[in-house]
Amino acid sequence: MPVAATHLRAALVERKKTPRYWFGLLLALFTQDAPPIFDLVVTRKDNGREVLRTIADIADPGHLLEQTNDDLETMTVEEFFSEWRVLEQPPES
Repeated sequence: MPVAATHLRAALVERKKTPRYWFGLLLALFTQDAPPIFDLVVTRKDNGREVLRTIADIADPGHLLEQTNDDLETMTVEEFFSEWRVLEQPPES
């Protein structure tokens, strides 16, 4: 069976500047905690549709992306969806 990277790709995407984001930024001024800047987004290669979006690790978003790419390279789509709890139907192999 082909690995998930055949059908899926992961990327870090800058978070949208919603009112919730700005509130978190304001709160960070008082708590010394930085708000998350990136989301980890996994999309289907065939149609570009998002199958997973989650807040990337504040301390090191690159580490989360690296871990995700490792999973995409070593798991089937079904295994990846199960591990990451993706509810969408996997793309046809």
